[in-house]
Amino acid sequence: MLAPILTAALTSLPAAHASEPLPEVRVERAATAVLGGFALANLSSGTAGYFAAEAPTWQAFHGTNAAWNTVNLGLAAAGAVSLSRRPVETLEERTTRGKRLHRLLAINAGLDVGYMAAGSTLWALGATGSDDLLVGVGSSLVLQGAFLLAFDLTYRARHRHALGL
Repeated sequence: MLAPILTAALTSLPAAHASEPLPEVRVERAATAVLGGFALANLSSGTAGYFAAEAPTWQAFHGTNAAWNTVNLGLAAAGAVSLSRRPVETLEERTTRGKRLHRLLAINAGLDVGYMAAGSTLWALGATGSDDLLVGVGSSLVLQGAFLLAFDLTYRARHRHALGL
């Protein structure tokens, strides 16, 4: 349901010129597409994996991946809609908005480390206590946190460069 919204919003982004979007908008569009693509891939593979898996560890892993990525897909769709509705901004407004985004991405990176730490803890507890559910959920959180950490740090660096900061 969110995929058509994401696609429609990404095709109607504001541009500096009729054919050329601003550098930071190109970065934002690419980041939105990457997050949305990752979410769709995890939703589909996670759902299929959950129903195909027989082992509880794999069911927990795939189910957690699918559930986690409903949020990622929602964030990507919201980002795409926001990009499509953004008014023309002055350089000062673009820089201010960019700095807010950079702070948010830095906070997100800290949260991503927390996801990996929580996942590692669950994974270890599950492994020592032979709890398949904890192993599956924990390993999923480590994977999702690692992707999001790489995503947030890359997005932040590319966006800062695009704004010349």
